[in-house]
Amino acid sequence: MVQIQLVETFEDDSLKVETKEDYFDACKAILNWRNKSINNEEEYLKIQVISELNSVFTWIGDFALKNLKTKPIIEKLTAAEMLRKNWGIDIPEWVNNDDISKYKWYKRVPVGGSRGDFVSVFSNTILGKQFTKEKFDKMDVPIIVKTLSDIKKSGFYESSTVLRILENIKNRWVNTAIKSEKKILEYFFENPESFFELTVTYK
Repeated sequence: MVQIQLVETFEDDSLKVETKEDYFDACKAILNWRNKSINNEEEYLKIQVISELNSVFTWIGDFALKNLKTKPIIEKLTAAEMLRKNWGIDIPEWVNNDDISKYKWYKRVPVGGSRGDFVSVFSNTILGKQFTKEKFDKMDVPIIVKTLSDIKKSGFYESSTVLRILENIKNRWVNTAIKSEKKILEYFFENPESFFELTVTYK
């Protein structure tokens, strides 16, 4: 079998195509596979093309279709599919594929394994365990403030996925907070650095 994939990141057991020049090596590999597989149906060849080379992926697919008697498997693995595969969880439709590709979340090993839904696994892996708690813990304020401040400085706030997850966390904490904490939490997520200054001043 010949399998040709357009991927965001490479796996170990594949012929890797990351430059246009690698196209010729891929074509040679396809022809070699064709010759070897005549008497051996178990021969296997996986070619992975990095996502930036979409045109090269098309060329290799066309070459394989023209030169092989058995139809190759040609597939584009989106960043979301890579994340689903590597994290072992379902990825909601609202998660932005471009965000996953840009920040390469699929390269991160999920902290605590694949237990829970996407929001909980993402929170634990990308944001930190403090964001997985059911209730807001004021003892976590320094770490949470630093995380939120870093997110704003790094441009992470441009990610619709991150914004939705933070909104989810904020709502969960507001819903489980006592009345006096609710407005503070609303302010906290909008102005983490200012909130931290207030907690230092009035502690």
